[in-house]
Amino acid sequence: MTNRIISVSTASVDNEHLLDYIKEIEFAKADRLHADVMDGAIVRRATFDNNGLKVILENTTLPTDVHLQVYQPHKQIKKYIALKPDSIIVQYDHFSYEKQLRKTLIKIRKAGIKSGLALSPNIPISYILPFVPYI
Repeated sequence: MTNRIISVSTASVDNEHLLDYIKEIEFAKADRLHADVMDGAIVRRATFDNNGLKVILENTTLPTDVHLQVYQPHKQIKKYIALKPDSIIVQYDHFSYEKQLRKTLIKIRKAGIKSGLALSPNIPISYILPFVPYI
């Protein structure tokens, strides 16, 4: 039997009900919380920012994956690293240069946080091969 990990996303919940939703996830015995941080610039929908994420992290005992879908993540990464989530996932296609992406992944790892890389469906998976050592 394969071990499975259930990570529940925050993307579908409005901020007013987010803390109640997190408590439901914990009660349901999910393994992880997947916090979708969207600023409305990269994807149409906005969720919460660094301050909202801080509230989430202060109110859950679950390991938390932070999925940054924000404008210029390389310029914002320090404030998310400072919150010390379990992992930070960045979008490959939100970086203009490979060097920016590599440096961002290295910063995450140097902080003792797991790093991850997400792809939009139209991006060939082969594009991330140079970054596998950093995730």
